[in-house]
Amino acid sequence: MEALMSELVLEVRKAISEISHDDMNDLIVDDTDVIIRQCLESAANMLLVEAPADFLIPQHVKASVSGVEQDYTSIQYKYTDGHGYLIVPEDFLRLYELRLRSWQQSLYELLPIQSREARMQATRWGRGTPQKPRGFLTVRGGNRVLMYFTAGRYSSHVSGTVDNVYDHLVEVFTYIPKAKVEAVGDDSRLTVALLDICRQNVIYRAASIYLGSNQQADLAERFSKLSNFS
Repeated sequence: MEALMSELVLEVRKAISEISHDDMNDLIVDDTDVIIRQCLESAANMLLVEAPADFLIPQHVKASVSGVEQDYTSIQYKYTDGHGYLIVPEDFLRLYELRLRSWQQSLYELLPIQSREARMQATRWGRGTPQKPRGFLTVRGGNRVLMYFTAGRYSSHVSGTVDNVYDHLVEVFTYIPKAKVEAVGDDSRLTVALLDICRQNVIYRAASIYLGSNQQADLAERFSKLSNFS
């Protein structure tokens, strides 16, 4: 979904005026448009986190040392016990799919770093497996990384050093980037990894955030419900 901020701001104003029983002028201040623009960016990121996969537009993580998009060598670190991590892009907001060649299923959801299950990944018997992989975001060497557990073993006919015991080859690594705002002349453009049909969700959520900041709790809640995907 892409749209000029000036158009979106007008749509937010219109949505509020159609539902609010109060005079819209009571909610307008000198910097209203600036505030609504900020609300739109916040709303977009909130909805990217909440949206079902069918409404999202994933991007491939691009990392290459030889011009091959699928070569993740430069951003991957492999541990000899089978777990590893991948450095995520700066605009990483949400994992869409990670699949290693040695896994029997993909990883779609990450564990909260403070959760009990995330802490269990440090134990041999509690960590993820090739049949049921697990992962979470953390920091290594100043970079945000996706720590994953655990790569499967190579086939028995493969021999070599201890580094060749586990197959860490990445087959799919896609993610959802943060909403992006770029200047376009005197205006700006909002780019969101959502289908175009989600435009109204963004409008309603931005209206909810704006009204909430103006102590209009009931209206804010009403718009929030309208912005939901279900």
